[in-house]
Amino acid sequence: MDVSTEYIQMCEKAEEIQADHKWEYGDWLVAEYGIFQIGTASFNYSKDPTVPPVRSELPVATIQSDDNEGSAFTGKLIWLPTQDRLHVLSDYTWMDFDKKCLMVQDNFGFLTKEQAGIMVVMKEKFNKIWSGSEWVNEKER
Repeated sequence: MDVSTEYIQMCEKAEEIQADHKWEYGDWLVAEYGIFQIGTASFNYSKDPTVPPVRSELPVATIQSDDNEGSAFTGKLIWLPTQDRLHVLSDYTWMDFDKKCLMVQDNFGFLTKEQAGIMVVMKEKFNKIWSGSEWVNEKER
């Protein structure tokens, strides 16, 4: 799972994806105090990629509402979609989605599967491309 600073920024700025997300078991998220995976036990990932993950002994609560009422998480939450969740958002078959991700990786150099996947979803569904700092309409670029 990509927990890089770049992917977090791509996800945070993908407002169309963030707005429609319904939290599920196994989702990855960024909260004000770390990176987590929703479940009964989790690993806390530092935003510093050189720091290894630390197993959290506290159970992680599921997200119950948009305002996080009754949740273990407070403040702004950023969903980090996995490649399989991006595939569902794309409405493509696995084979077609994978081909499109490979084309993006070929065109833009080294990207993780998640970075390529979110680029495919944002371009195909919302006609937006990543500028390096934000999603912009392809026509405006």
